[in-house]
Amino acid sequence: MTDLPQWRRIRAYGVPERMIEECAAARAKGDWQAACLAGEIDVVPGPERLPEELLAGFAPDLVRWHLPRALGGHTTLATGIEYVLAPDGPVGPDTVVLRLTAPASVLGSQRLRLGAARMGDLDEPRVVRLAPWQWDARQAGELRAAVGGDERRVPRFGPDGDRLPRAELGLRTDRPGQAERVLLDRGTPTAWDAAGIVVDGDFTDPYFGRAVDRLRRTAAAIDPLRLRIEVRRLAEQFGKPSWALWYDRSRALRIDVDGNAVRATAVEANWWEQSAPIRLLPRLHPALLRSPVDLDLVWNGLLTPFQLHPLVRSALFPATGAAPFPWPTSPGAASLTSSLLSPRRDSSSSAPLGAGSLLLPRGGAASHSSVSRVEAARVRCGGRWHVVESRDGRLRLLAHDDAERRRERAMRAFGGVVTGCFAVERAWTGDAGRLPRRLHAVRDDLWLRMVHGGSRVVFELLDAGMDPGLRDGRGRGLMHLLRSFDHERLLPRLLAAGADVDALDREGNTPLATGVALGWPLDLIKALVAAGANPGCRAYNYKDLTLLEAVDFQDQMRSEPRPAEALAVISFLRRNVGSPVAES
Repeated sequence: MTDLPQWRRIRAYGVPERMIEECAAARAKGDWQAACLAGEIDVVPGPERLPEELLAGFAPDLVRWHLPRALGGHTTLATGIEYVLAPDGPVGPDTVVLRLTAPASVLGSQRLRLGAARMGDLDEPRVVRLAPWQWDARQAGELRAAVGGDERRVPRFGPDGDRLPRAELGLRTDRPGQAERVLLDRGTPTAWDAAGIVVDGDFTDPYFGRAVDRLRRTAAAIDPLRLRIEVRRLAEQFGKPSWALWYDRSRALRIDVDGNAVRATAVEANWWEQSAPIRLLPRLHPALLRSPVDLDLVWNGLLTPFQLHPLVRSALFPATGAAPFPWPTSPGAASLTSSLLSPRRDSSSSAPLGAGSLLLPRGGAASHSSVSRVEAARVRCGGRWHVVESRDGRLRLLAHDDAERRRERAMRAFGGVVTGCFAVERAWTGDAGRLPRRLHAVRDDLWLRMVHGGSRVVFELLDAGMDPGLRDGRGRGLMHLLRSFDHERLLPRLLAAGADVDALDREGNTPLATGVALGWPLDLIKALVAAGANPGCRAYNYKDLTLLEAVDFQDQMRSEPRPAEALAVISFLRRNVGSPVAES
């Protein structure tokens, strides 16, 4: 359960409360387009019409809740995945399905893309099929059966939704009791056997050498009962008896279904053997088969049922009843971050501070606003303790007047050392420096809101007074993340506020270098250069090469030509290196 703290954070920020509310309101009106707009989903036209019967239940907020996450410290969605949302009943090559495309970057925009396609036109071995309860509001209640629950209760909880002590798990003979026994033996052949899956081997076969650790970790993360339920459903719906569950670049578990029987076999296929039989099988995604994270979080006391998505809560904990928006503000249903950001002794202070007030991601009375209120930290400055305050996303050095600030800026311009309150200010808006714990939490809160709330939240925060020069933990500002938001509106706003178009992040990358490396569109690259960005800057993550030098170096190593959009960007930069203003 080592990943539960980051899942706690994901549940706090990953699907904003306002998004859930607005998507629900749009569904109630039968307006799927408004639901997609509220859920940060772009509808992509294609040769196939979007099937109305699927759109009638499509819930952008619900699918966001269930999609795999990048993890590794990120709250953002896993990338490079194409999901299939299929209608009920048998699915063949001519069946029209919804196709949902994940974001391209864990550090960029979290917008999803939705289109339609014939199943036979998709790369079936690579697409990931979602269960109906993961995206269809009409079938969200099926989650209860998928996690091993029955009509009375769900695993690890009593009929009234009360947590069962560990000593009582697995003692009952009902279906949730079976799921509990599987959970207690997780990661062992005993658990898979209890789930009704025959395993060829014991996850320790020396034939697989180092990969056995990855196999063990995968086996430990997966809920084999959930795997059995899902793979039998998929085999029946898609008419495919064999599936691949990859746990390594060249190794997978082949899952075979024969009626009620399910068998798991470890298979190896070298990465260059693209025609190997295992690579031609449709795949299962391990993140969609793990022990149900929401039950893990509630059972471990890391959140309450009222902090779950309403459709998820209704499926797992119907006894709690429906909670109207906004979420309850009682201590029992407080924000997931309230315990992290509650008043405490600051790491840079010699005494406790008074209670600051952060806008919490879920559960606060002001939770429909995106404005961060007041938080303060005590900072050692010139031999004294000073208070630095964050109000509405902007730092205030309460112990220093404008004259002192001008002197400090002059000293910095001549290479002077920045200390005390001014060092904290530099960490807030510059590429270096360390923030006190309280202010670090405020900054993280602001960035997580912007990443998951999109352009709307960015402009709300700026309108409320947030410093447009705010940096994240990597030293990137809004200039470095322009592509993630409505850049046609945001860039002029940042320039008018005096933002540096050539600001460096902590790795020495400018926004232009970032944009070229991440494939920003030509119109945005042109706008940056027109605003004064230097086309001769250092390349993204290259210490000694300019942008065009890096392009030449990379082209020598590439086996395929660059996309047309990238070639247009490179051609434009070649014409404008050394030119202060780009062509119109």
